[in-house]
Amino acid sequence: MGNIEFTWDDFNSNKNFIQEYEYFLLIFYIILVYFLAVLYRIKFLKKSPIKKYFIPALTMKVIGGIGVCLLYNYIYKGGDTNTYYNDARIINIFFWERPLDVIPVLSPFTFSVPDHLLAYIRFSENFNAEDSFIIVKLTSIMLFFCFRSMLVASMLYGAISFIATWLIFKLFIEFMPMMRRQLAIVFLFVPSVAFWGSGILKDTVALSSLYVFFYTVVRIFIQNRYKWQYFLAMAISLFFISKIKVYIMVAFLPSLMLYVVLVKTKKVKNKIFKYIMFPFLLILGLGLAVIILSYMTKKTKMGLYSFENIYNTSKATHEYLSRLNKEIAVGSKYSLGRNIDFDNYFSVMTIIPAAINVTLFRPYLWESKNFIMFISALESFFIFAFTLYTLAEVKVIYFFKYIFLKPMISSFFLYSLIFAFSVGFVSGNFGTLVRYKIPCIPFYLLCLVLAKAYYKYEKGERQLN
Repeated sequence: MGNIEFTWDDFNSNKNFIQEYEYFLLIFYIILVYFLAVLYRIKFLKKSPIKKYFIPALTMKVIGGIGVCLLYNYIYKGGDTNTYYNDARIINIFFWERPLDVIPVLSPFTFSVPDHLLAYIRFSENFNAEDSFIIVKLTSIMLFFCFRSMLVASMLYGAISFIATWLIFKLFIEFMPMMRRQLAIVFLFVPSVAFWGSGILKDTVALSSLYVFFYTVVRIFIQNRYKWQYFLAMAISLFFISKIKVYIMVAFLPSLMLYVVLVKTKKVKNKIFKYIMFPFLLILGLGLAVIILSYMTKKTKMGLYSFENIYNTSKATHEYLSRLNKEIAVGSKYSLGRNIDFDNYFSVMTIIPAAINVTLFRPYLWESKNFIMFISALESFFIFAFTLYTLAEVKVIYFFKYIFLKPMISSFFLYSLIFAFSVGFVSGNFGTLVRYKIPCIPFYLLCLVLAKAYYKYEKGERQLN
């Protein structure tokens, strides 16, 4: 392998990787990003009423990417972000020594490292974990364009992920152009989503892929726009989700299929045909979802999430994290209020409300033990307060009416509850929960915003479009 020799210390990620020169380099890249952003806004958003959100929303993502990098290097002094970057740096070094060996490793269809390279990178666990290896490869490719700077790479993660966020925001603006401010808050300015969905993390790629996947599905199956770009983007986004966090799709795909079916049948004017068509399309859509999810879980190393193993997987994951949490500071752990008997399905079902509650509304303010947790608790408090405010204004009976009658609310509310239960059940501590839950927070808030909008629309107080 030429003159390359790695020691154990080269794989030690519990240190600060940020060099002083990177701050000067960061300034240059930020200027470049904003220059391109301004050009885009001038060309495509000149007369658009949403142009005022473009630069502030981009800034949130840029700050998020930089913030995650600073947090893991100066506060945590190690963790996932540093591990991904360090392994990506090592692959990047390898490339300049043996490019023909490394190029196949960087391929999206390669999920392992050749044996003759393993001897040099044996100290890293990411090369043996398919979901982490994807992030390592993406980061390694990005390092080619930023002089191997972790700070710049993290900022670019935030800037690039902003594209997916802006796409889904624009999509909903098409549906409800009179709700620009509410939709901007939901998709662009939720602090935890903007922060944890911007750095060198699996969460960033997974959330961006989820947004792109939904965007393309709507374009293709709802709006009947059969462009090859949409099919390609849908395939790529589905690929990344299946490799990184397939459990997101386990919760999202059935709800999405329900949404497509409800929208399609709602357009049918003949009531008799509609009632015949609905169950047929519903069975077809859910069946397709099952086939896709089964294929995804069997064709990847994520078989833990296959339907026949999902219950046992939840049990194993919960028990593992429970043991792990004993080594974590007391302040970051949480309890669902009772011990779970996995041999009793009723026992598991009884903690569903507590698991959903912990995802959406905790940590409570009095559970905060440090500044970072306090910020998370503050956001959870606002989500809880907004939930109560919406239910009080809309009335509970109307809210549930919209859940049953409005396709978008029906689908996203179902997804939010399934996902909230899943991550609240297995996480075990607030530190991981704040990252795990970001794929459901925007969609949950969207349900509240839509319910309020529909209520005011029916009262003649608001226009939806």
